[in-house]
Amino acid sequence: FVQENRFRLDNATLFDDNFTPSSLVELNVAGNKASKMSAKLPASLGNYSALSYLNLTRNGWIGEIPNEVGRLRRMEVLDFSCNTFEGTFPIALATNMP
Repeated sequence: FVQENRFRLDNATLFDDNFTPSSLVELNVAGNKASKMSAKLPASLGNYSALSYLNLTRNGWIGEIPNEVGRLRRMEVLDFSCNTFEGTFPIALATNMP
């Protein structure tokens, strides 16, 4: 689930290019197997500029972590574990974390 002022969104809405809540600070969709994601992490995640906590563990994500994720300059806690990512980690994200 997504929590922004205590309302819920489904995954289709969450990563829709038209949905970019600038005030979303925490995103936890850990273990969201019901979504049957098994898809690539969308580049639009980089638009969530206020995120400081992101947990995408155990969701079946595949492929590379998009470079756009490096725009998350307020990130403090990040968990991509137990997915099937490949390639390199966006260096901009590592250098931008506090």
